[in-house]
Amino acid sequence: DPSKSTELIESSGSDITHRLICSHKTPAFFIVMIVYEGGLILVGCVLAFKTRNLESEFNESKEIILSMYDTAVISTILLVVANAAVVYQGQKRLLFSLGIFWTSCFASCMFVLPRMMKVQKQRSPPSTGRYAMTAGISEAAQREHDASASSRMAPVRESSTENGENEQTENP
Repeated sequence: DPSKSTELIESSGSDITHRLICSHKTPAFFIVMIVYEGGLILVGCVLAFKTRNLESEFNESKEIILSMYDTAVISTILLVVANAAVVYQGQKRLLFSLGIFWTSCFASCMFVLPRMMKVQKQRSPPSTGRYAMTAGISEAAQREHDASASSRMAPVRESSTENGENEQTENP
């Protein structure tokens, strides 16, 4: 069934809207779209399953499977709502745009937030006491700095030698 140009005339009060829309009576494109998107989700789940045993640096299977699950659930909800309740093309586009926005944000958060939290945790490890993290200096580096500063500030003792010259030595 080829697509045909259909006239749609709407009148509300004194306003008359005349539209030409592309319409068809076959669900072929819809079925092809569902099969294609379902296949992509299935491939994503298979890849997540196959990568579950990689080293932790490369293992993102949990994030991938949660993103695929979210995409499948949101797509199913959108398809049911769009075909059952939404009448106008603009409403469908808005609904699908919101669904795509949600799944994109969710997937991005699944991959980015854990890494950001890990970096934040590595930057500021919990420390207590006198040598707490300040200005990016670790506790060990602060102790070394304090030790070298105290050795430079050691008192100097002057003593005179046999020929009358003054000699300076550091006290241990």
